[in-house]
Amino acid sequence: MYQRYLKPVLSSCKRWLTSLLNFKQHVLFAGPCLAAVEDDKYTVVEHRDLSETVLEDLRRDGRQGRKVDFIASSRFGHGQRLYTFYVRDEFAGTFWLHPEGKRFIDEFGYALELPAGCTFLRDIFVMPKYRGKQLFWAVVGIAIAEYLPDVKVLWSDTTKDNKSSMRAHTNAGLARVASVRVLKIANTLMYRAKPPENIGQWSGFKYPRRIVITGRAY
Repeated sequence: MYQRYLKPVLSSCKRWLTSLLNFKQHVLFAGPCLAAVEDDKYTVVEHRDLSETVLEDLRRDGRQGRKVDFIASSRFGHGQRLYTFYVRDEFAGTFWLHPEGKRFIDEFGYALELPAGCTFLRDIFVMPKYRGKQLFWAVVGIAIAEYLPDVKVLWSDTTKDNKSSMRAHTNAGLARVASVRVLKIANTLMYRAKPPENIGQWSGFKYPRRIVITGRAY
């Protein structure tokens, strides 16, 4: 009876509550840039503007849905750079790097001012075939060494409940430097913790208000 009737109902209620109330703890990491790996099987290509080829690669991720072209255009417009990487000339994934300047963190609407010599890693995607092979941090090191040689400090973020990502950041030598808690209610209201003042200068969406109406288009 439970499996047939109650379990589907409880699962539906859980999905409904999750869509209504979404709580996350976002963890920020920072550390010395990773050393570039000298291996001919890896190739990394930098992109600074939108093209059909770029869109095709980004659509393989699928997480951004129909907004992928809008999101990519906005990021390029703010100076972010997309990197595609290959293993023996086969497409293996993408990631973004945000050079020095303000890094707006969409998930809680704060922007962190990055000092010179820093870059912020975001939106990592690895093709299923290459997951678990510990190649990602190698290609990040190659990208920084080849395209951003003046960068010395790598920043990144993930959520505390993403255990595999938390371990990957720690294993890469990045240290946890701060965290920000945020509660989103029905995708229209956001309650966010005060940003940590010890890691840099903050600004952002309706800053410094902690309770903000975002609307569904945020």
